Amino acid sequence: MEAPCQHNPDESGVCELCGEILGYTHKQRSNKKARPSEKITMADIAELSPELAGRYNSIFSKISHVERNGHRLASFYALYQAYMENGAPQPPELIIRLTGLTSKEARKTFTIFAESKTGYRPPDIDLKPRYYVVPYFETLGLCEVDVSGCIAACDILERTYPKSKKEHPPPQKICAAVIFYYCKFLALPCGLVSSRGFNEMLFSKIVGISLGALKGLSKKLAPYLPPVIAA
Repeated sequence: MEAPCQHNPDESGVCELCGEILGYTHKQRSNKKARPSEKITMADIAELSPELAGRYNSIFSKISHVERNGHRLASFYALYQAYMENGAPQPPELIIRLTGLTSKEARKTFTIFAESKTGYRPPDIDLKPRYYVVPYFETLGLCEVDVSGCIAACDILERTYPKSKKEHPPPQKICAAVIFYYCKFLALPCGLVSSRGFNEMLFSKIVGISLGALKGLSKKLAPYLPPVIAA
């Protein structure tokens, strides 16, 4: 009986030995069994810019007393708001991966650490899809693509896509769906495209949004998007 393949994933999440689509990279496999810590470590903070780290520590100190044994919750909320204060909003799903929370736990933090309970007033920013293009591009490895083209596409979408009161996706999901659409149909150069084509599943795992949601939303947005963007 042939021994099972000892998978060696490449940067696109495809095994270099057997060609199976694994949906994770070598780095992600190394971290797969790691249990997230109680809160973001000092090593994680050291990788942030001094200004961002200062904002994070300041916010964390103001809110962490509210929830006993809730360090991971406070870490998520403090880092999310630190990016907001810094004028560079990050998709919540990317911060969730750092803190080890579930999406449900992350949503609860906005109630747990509300201003009425902590005294901390978060910045009031009208979030738009364009704000998330750069962090998604960096995370997805779209270093060879002109970011301004996708930002312009998000701005066009903001003006033309009908906003229903009952159903309007959050801006980070709209942004992720726009990038998904262009990666799939324009084959934008990135680590998610190999000889086997665009790795949809790996894209979904990286951005933390289900593949079904990305496909459904990108299909709805497609009629309002420019056919091409600068690459």
